[in-house]
Amino acid sequence: MRTHLRRRLTIGTAIIASVLVGSAACGTPSEPTSPARGTSSGATGGASGGSTGVATGPVKRLWKAAWRSGGEGPPDDAKDVVISPDGLTSYVVGSGPVIAYATASGQQRWTADDPAFTQGLVSGAVSADGSLVFVTGPTTKADTGENYTTVALDASSGKPLWRKSYTGPGAGADTPAAIVAAGDLVVVNGTSAGSGTGVDFATVAYDAKTGTQKWVARYDGAAHGDEGWFPSGIHSLAANQAGSMVYVTGGSQGAGGADYATVAYEAATGTRKWVATYSDPSKANDVSAAVAVSPDGVTVVTTGASESKTTKTDSATVAYNAATGKQAWVKRYNGPASQNEGTGAIAFAPDGQSVFVTGTSEGATQGKEDFITIAYGTTDGTQRWAVRWDGKNGGDDNAADLATGPDGTTLVVTGKTVPAPMQDEYATVGYDPATGKVLWTATFASLSANESRASEAHAVAISKDGTIVVTGVSGVGYGTVAYRATK
Repeated sequence: MRTHLRRRLTIGTAIIASVLVGSAACGTPSEPTSPARGTSSGATGGASGGSTGVATGPVKRLWKAAWRSGGEGPPDDAKDVVISPDGLTSYVVGSGPVIAYATASGQQRWTADDPAFTQGLVSGAVSADGSLVFVTGPTTKADTGENYTTVALDASSGKPLWRKSYTGPGAGADTPAAIVAAGDLVVVNGTSAGSGTGVDFATVAYDAKTGTQKWVARYDGAAHGDEGWFPSGIHSLAANQAGSMVYVTGGSQGAGGADYATVAYEAATGTRKWVATYSDPSKANDVSAAVAVSPDGVTVVTTGASESKTTKTDSATVAYNAATGKQAWVKRYNGPASQNEGTGAIAFAPDGQSVFVTGTSEGATQGKEDFITIAYGTTDGTQRWAVRWDGKNGGDDNAADLATGPDGTTLVVTGKTVPAPMQDEYATVGYDPATGKVLWTATFASLSANESRASEAHAVAISKDGTIVVTGVSGVGYGTVAYRATK
């Protein structure tokens, strides 16, 4: 079942009948020539320039931008997007360079293509003062194999300021998954080969300004098997707003199968404060894919996929007391087909009263997948709503990420929809956070005559003024799109 869970969580991450409000369709644009090797196409607004998109409901596309290497090999794939604290700059991270865009216009401010990026980057973060951008990814070295590599960039220019690597004690690969800023530190986690302990969680903290390694914390579960069955990706690490605690989650080998394992560390020292595990009563495989901390720092929530004897694989969301690790509540979601569900991204409402999870769920027709987005009360786990979104023609719809707007009126989920075979498109959906009502939808797909149409969004972020930035792979390169809800 390991392969099965890995697949389900991948499409659920970092994942209703569609009720559409109003209507406004964008036209089909002309097709430009492909940009030169290693270049970006200019940002354009509306629906112009080499792609097609349809917006339904009160939302407007502000701009789109592309980057592609132009070489042979797999498409250039953007994995993460983070926005500066002032909201003015968006940073896109992926298999090519780091790219900084003006959030309002999409104007490219700089690209940073460092030798350390040759294996691709997986996650990004911005310092609290907005002066530094941090990125992490694997780098292969002849003597040590695959390592974590973390780079700090000057946010105004993209100039690399420091570069650090981490190699674990074992002979296998060290694979980073996520990075966060925590006060004066930047923290990276992932999976790492241990010495006689199989694969462990490994969390590394650096001084944000100098790159000096402050501490390393490794977690080997009670069964001393493989930890991080699913190297959970950009959502597997979180820090509280004070920057005093960091939390790691993933899958850990238990007595009968994998269990959720969530570990809390003191950010200043790396001291482990608690470990909490979760296993379905059937003792099958349970793999946590995402962790988040409430705005007040009181509650930690994890979500992922959990196997059951009666309902196949469910979404399971578990809340803990952030100070002690005591379990506060568990809620499971089983879709109409009682087949396969998995949630892999979490966001809290700005007031902390609700927590939202999203992912992918099989619909009433077995094998056909929908977005599933669920709202729970933070304190007691009361399910406030659960909304399924099924795209055009009833094809597969896989949610990847979600974000909440700073004013509490916006909840956005992004991922992909497949309206016809081999015609994958970005799908971005806006919800009313209070009710789950679908307010608008927007799709985006590459249509260049020289490339595949396949497009898949991987990450979304919302700026302080409400600009929604989505990124992923579109055709053969990065595709980044910005939207604004119009009411």
